[in-house]
Amino acid sequence: MIIYATEERWLAWRGDEAIELAPYPALDEAAVVVWNPAREVAGVASFQGNPRHAAALVERKLRQAGEIENDTRIVIHRVEPFQDTYSAFYGAVPMDDWQRLLAWVARQRVSCIAYSALALLSQATGRFGATILHDGTRMAFFSRVGPQLRYAGVIAFSAAAEDLELAARSLGERARLALAPLRDGPGTDALRATWCSAAGRADDDGALARAFADAAGIDCTVADQVYGVAGTGEPIASSIPSLARAMTPRACLNPPGDRFLYLLERLLAPAALAACVVSLPLDALGLYWLVHAQALEAQSAGIRAAAAQESRDAGAVTPNPVLQAQLDKQLGFVQTATHLARDVDLPAVLRTLRDASGDAIRILGARTEEPHAAAKGAEGPPAVLVDGALAKDRAAWDDQLAGFVRALKAAGYAVEPVDSRSGASVGSMSGTLFSYRITPAAPAREARP
Repeated sequence: MIIYATEERWLAWRGDEAIELAPYPALDEAAVVVWNPAREVAGVASFQGNPRHAAALVERKLRQAGEIENDTRIVIHRVEPFQDTYSAFYGAVPMDDWQRLLAWVARQRVSCIAYSALALLSQATGRFGATILHDGTRMAFFSRVGPQLRYAGVIAFSAAAEDLELAARSLGERARLALAPLRDGPGTDALRATWCSAAGRADDDGALARAFADAAGIDCTVADQVYGVAGTGEPIASSIPSLARAMTPRACLNPPGDRFLYLLERLLAPAALAACVVSLPLDALGLYWLVHAQALEAQSAGIRAAAAQESRDAGAVTPNPVLQAQLDKQLGFVQTATHLARDVDLPAVLRTLRDASGDAIRILGARTEEPHAAAKGAEGPPAVLVDGALAKDRAAWDDQLAGFVRALKAAGYAVEPVDSRSGASVGSMSGTLFSYRITPAAPAREARP
């Protein structure tokens, strides 16, 4: 459902059906609301600097001009940079109107996304185009000529046909004056305008578009409309439904959380359809693999039977001493590797060495001690031999080494100095080398079953 909301009227569209609503109703179905407050001040302003400050600069400009007085919410609908400046298309809404709308949106039990009518006006306008939004006695014109933005608005004396046509001509005159400095620029020859009515009559909209075009000097056509009949029996033609369906959630007035939920709801139906489509080939693939698995199981049963027969025949084979020796050697290697992997958590040891060494000590190597080199008759995890080098500041060697040992002991390791293995290979640096055997006080890991 799409709702067009003003202070005078709330009009809902459900397909081609137009429904009159009471202001701020309780919704029983998801809705997109296009809000056009009567007290909103709109315009285009140009500034230098960062566009992130556009809202604050617009508010200061409007207050200095006396166009706003009380608390106001500034909404920036479009920013176009131009050389070292930028233009901002804005709307200034009284804070009490803004808070009332968002409080009503938050109370709804169904998805409700709200857009400003100026956001529809901005998004409907191409880079070299113009759009007019007509709502009752109010008419607003917005154009983009490359990075140049222009805005104008008028209010008719009444809703009578002659007053509306006079207002359309006045708006066209203002548009012509606003576009006059840009007439010689690129793209102006292709400038076209689109007339969008919020809730008008098809015949009236055509006449108003022609009156605007005559005064502005540019072509103007009526946008796609939805036709319906209001509760009073009045025929209505509106461009709001088609414009609202083209909006993106990024331009809505809701908090970010509501935008995310709205996107999820929009993606839910396509995602469910896609899941059904994807499941069909997956089901076929699953059936294929089931048949293939049964064939493999039959083949595996044949291989097991053949292996059993070979095992029964193996007793007649004479053992090979050379092959047995190689197998024993490989088995010993596997047992040693399994013992080390079970009892020594090398990544944890390396992290402890890194934290204990800091910037003053450089670790040259760390290796697990071979089982035959471990303590005599001792049981428990193998030790790790660590080779390191001290910093060049000879006076600080004792403090550096003592701090290193304290950190290792604090981490739960027993530390024992040993002869350095690297001293002969580092030349003049041999005086800075040291070696320690570190052993976890308790097994680093529990034995795996």
